[in-house]
Amino acid sequence: MIARIAGLSLVSLVTACAAPSATVSPPAARSGARPGLEAQVARLPDDLAGFRRGPVTDFEARNPGYGHGVEYTAANRAAVANVALYDRGRAGVPSDPSDPALRAELDRAVRDATAQPARSTGRALAETGRRILPAPGGPGLACADLTGNFGRTPIDRLVCVGGAQGRFIQVLVTMPDRRPALADASAFAAAAAGAARGV
Repeated sequence: MIARIAGLSLVSLVTACAAPSATVSPPAARSGARPGLEAQVARLPDDLAGFRRGPVTDFEARNPGYGHGVEYTAANRAAVANVALYDRGRAGVPSDPSDPALRAELDRAVRDATAQPARSTGRALAETGRRILPAPGGPGLACADLTGNFGRTPIDRLVCVGGAQGRFIQVLVTMPDRRPALADASAFAAAAAGAARGV
C-alpha cells in the first residue's frame, strides 16, 4: 500500500477479518446449483476491477464450513481486499440481501471488521451506513461502509455479504481514506460476486 500505510500490513488484517466466525447456522434453502468449492474459487480471475489476485487461504481444512479466502491488491498496494467463499455447514445459502440469514452474516462480518486486533493500539473502525450494492448474476450484496484510523492513517473499509450459488460470498476492501478514492471498492465487490456466480 502507499508507503505501506506507515508499515501496517493491511493484507494480514483483511485476511484475519475474512474468516467466518465459529457459529454454524442450520441449513437454508439452496439458491441455484452449487459448484465445488475449489471450482468456485477458481472462477475468481487474476485481474478483477483493477485488483490483482494473490494467495488463497484454505480455512476449510481445519474448520469445515469456513471455506477459502482469496487475497487481492490494487496497483501500488493502494488498497487490499479479500474474497471469502464459505457455507457455515449449510446445504445452501439464500441470495436475497434482505434475507435474515444474510443480514445476520453482515452483522457478524461488521463485528469482526470493527473489532480491535489483539495486542495493538490506535486502530479503530466504525460503521457509517449500509446499502444494497447491485451485483451481476443475481441479487445485490448487503454492504456496510466503515471508516476510522489505523494509527494516524484515516481508513475506509467496505464489507459486503451475499449469496453465490449456495455459498456466502464475503468481500472486504480496505484502503486509506483519500479523495478521490485510491480504488473503486464497490466495483471490485460487484465484480467478485459476478465472478463467483459464474457470470
